[in-house]
Amino acid sequence: MMDGLTQDQVQALKSAEALPAAVKRLTTAWRTLRLPARPTKQALAADSRKAQTIYQAGGALLRAWPPKSKRDPRQAQAAETVTGALRTVRNAFARVYAPLIYETITHGYRRFVRVEELVYEVAALCPGLCPTRTEVEAELQCAQAAKDGVERPQGDFLSHAFANKRSGDHLLHAMLRPLPRSLDLLEQFRRDGRLDLGTAQVERRGAAGYVLFNNLRYLNAEDDGTLIPLETAVDLLLLDTAVQVGVVRGNPMTRGKYQGRRVFSAGLNLTRLYAGKLPLMFYFTRELGFVNKMHRGLTGDTYDPGGPETTMEKPWLAVLEAFAIGGGC
Repeated sequence: MMDGLTQDQVQALKSAEALPAAVKRLTTAWRTLRLPARPTKQALAADSRKAQTIYQAGGALLRAWPPKSKRDPRQAQAAETVTGALRTVRNAFARVYAPLIYETITHGYRRFVRVEELVYEVAALCPGLCPTRTEVEAELQCAQAAKDGVERPQGDFLSHAFANKRSGDHLLHAMLRPLPRSLDLLEQFRRDGRLDLGTAQVERRGAAGYVLFNNLRYLNAEDDGTLIPLETAVDLLLLDTAVQVGVVRGNPMTRGKYQGRRVFSAGLNLTRLYAGKLPLMFYFTRELGFVNKMHRGLTGDTYDPGGPETTMEKPWLAVLEAFAIGGGC
């Protein structure tokens, strides 16, 4: 399974002037990794160290070439070869160990960890399997077209976590729990009936609760700055027993072509996407967080996968005005 690079791949690296010793380190490290059919915690620790040697060897090769935007065609092909090889190793490792890694991080399924925190706890437990916060922050300084895909292993690992029913169900439950901030704000919302959360607002009007898009600078588009405010707003309406139905609507624009008009949502914030400022975890957190909560409701502290569904659900309406583009649609 772990046979290392092919002769064609080795030749591609050499043609890009990769040091032969560096190529040999990668190939040798790769061949030493033999993944077990029945993973154990002892095997996880040992194989994680072996895999880390592979990641380090591949990383050294990538750092020897210029940044992505400045590579010549041979360097670009060689870099794709290395990143593809590392992705193969990470996926093979996660295919075997993801359930055990998840069980370890969650203390035997007794602890709930959200996706945006889980990937960094994976990075701490098995260095190199997922990027660190520092590595992700560094690549967020690059324009989208100049990225090397540092965050890609986060998505790959989560795909394996969800492929296992036990860890996948538990992770979905974790994402449907109210945010701690929502619980802190609940009494204030019940008292005042309104909260300004920045890029989102939440109001109670009779039996209806309103989640209002308020990212006015970007025509109510969504980005990493809207995630937690929107999820908090949804939490509050689901938790407030005086609210019987939720309504999603965009606030009126305060300037520009649409001034004075309500705009539902311009979808993804393409300005921040182009600049490379949207982390990959934005997409996971959005879909598994406030979007999924509107669809399935809230869970609590009790996790009983074999019992009846006990989510706190309410019907939702959307008031579409001006336009609803992309994710807004």
